[in-house]
Amino acid sequence: MVDMMTPAESLELAERFAWAADQAWDPISKSQLEALDKSSSVLAKSAAVLNRSSQALEIIEQRRKK
Repeated sequence: MVDMMTPAESLELAERFAWAADQAWDPISKSQLEALDKSSSVLAKSAAVLNRSSQALEIIEQRRKK
């Protein structure tokens, strides 16, 4: 069926698919993705702090053993 379409009909069909895809994008999902991105950033920063704290504790423990 698509093979029998004129270029104008193919363009119109493509535009309709693009419109439908645009309408299907849920703004809530977009905000949830943004929130997830922020959460992962906070988690990464927290992990870095925990890593530094762990390293500091290891250094203190090594000094106590000496």
